[in-house]
Amino acid sequence: MFETINELRSQNGLPPYSRNALLEQAALLHAQDTAQQGELTHTGSDGSNVTTRIERTGYAAVGLSEITVTGNSVEWAINWWMDEQPPNDPNRSAILSDTYVDIGVAVVEAGNTHHFVAVLAQPQ
Repeated sequence: MFETINELRSQNGLPPYSRNALLEQAALLHAQDTAQQGELTHTGSDGSNVTTRIERTGYAAVGLSEITVTGNSVEWAINWWMDEQPPNDPNRSAILSDTYVDIGVAVVEAGNTHHFVAVLAQPQ
């Protein structure tokens, strides 16, 4: 997923995101939590939001975003995010942002589907 997102950025004249272990931890823990809940949502089972989850890892962000989707493959997830049309394209806009520089991605299998989570941020 990381490589595909950076390939899309390159195709759009944007620099690659840097893979960040702290953001990856936030993405993985949220993907695991939503898989356990059986529902993909931006709110954790403990009521947390993406800002809280990133802060818990120790990453100090000045800007951040979280994109999520359930599906059967990385290709399907990326296509779903990229098929959004402006101005209603928050996931596509996050992938093609010129604000964020770091990313963490996670995929967690849950029965017949997968929970895909990407956390993007700009460090302080």
